[in-house]
Amino acid sequence: MKIGIIGCGKRFTNIYFPILENLNYQMFLWNRSLDKSQKFCENNNCNLVNDIKDFNDLGLDLILCFLPSNAQYEVLKSLPDLLSCAILVETPAEDQRIFSLNKKIGVLEQWPQLPLEQFKETIYRSNLIRRPYMVFNDGRSFDYHAIAQLRTQLGYPTPVCVKGSVNTFGNPGVIDAHGKLNLNPHDWTTGQIEMSDGSFLLYNFAYNCKSLLTIPIQFIRSYSTDGSIVTGRMKEVGNDYEFVDVRCLDKSTKEVKICETIVERKEDVTFSLSLKEEKVKWDNPYAKLNFNDQQTAIATLVDNATKRILYSYKDAYIDYVCVQMIKNSGYQQQIIKIS
Repeated sequence: MKIGIIGCGKRFTNIYFPILENLNYQMFLWNRSLDKSQKFCENNNCNLVNDIKDFNDLGLDLILCFLPSNAQYEVLKSLPDLLSCAILVETPAEDQRIFSLNKKIGVLEQWPQLPLEQFKETIYRSNLIRRPYMVFNDGRSFDYHAIAQLRTQLGYPTPVCVKGSVNTFGNPGVIDAHGKLNLNPHDWTTGQIEMSDGSFLLYNFAYNCKSLLTIPIQFIRSYSTDGSIVTGRMKEVGNDYEFVDVRCLDKSTKEVKICETIVERKEDVTFSLSLKEEKVKWDNPYAKLNFNDQQTAIATLVDNATKRILYSYKDAYIDYVCVQMIKNSGYQQQIIKIS
């Protein structure tokens, strides 16, 4: 597989490059600063590209763009229109001009591809539980990542109505999970989004949730007409596997049953997730490379994109706008309807 790379900042060099190298992709790098790209290619297993238009002659399977969102449009429009491969750009997706480009563009939105989220998708596709009618970010995920995570579970419906609030509470000062004194106020953002199919997305988050032991509960909750999936943590900061609760309606007895979840995980590598007594299992194809959850999500995104399976730029833009509307609704103290 051949992958074109645009930009070689810290995010690419520290996070993405080791993953792509482990997956044995051939990489061809173009950067706005030629000196920087030359130096990177000299020290790493990467091929230098002097002119971005040369991407058209390399037979690329995918292009990854690591430029800031305000610089993406000008560079992407300079790529040849004959280019046949897909392009993935970094989040946030906030530039509507990219919609006009005659190219297949997706985003590097990792959160819907985290192992637990892939496991949930496996459950929904197995028809053990129908897709949810309501999803709730209970202090776990932040900003547009949370919207992407939850809207993926709903099946990408379009938002039609938003009601939000933004509230700040004082913090007397507590020791966080890293042993440091945290004096930051609790800035809570909450919102309700009604979707085009009648489903609801509820958003509730404060950044202090990520570090304060005094705010211990972080859950992603999904409720269907015939079951529910709740995952998250109650005590262990950052451990989304601490609490995994899957319930479904027994079709023979019509009673709700709790499905025992089997988590095969060593340190920070998830090998598989399955439901005992149900034929539902997700295996991690990247476990043999010792990829952690973030690395697994990135590898999945890249592999999907080479097959033209993308989280589209338009969907990522909708996620970004939803968060802004929740905040605007709170500040304006009114419901925002989307035409």
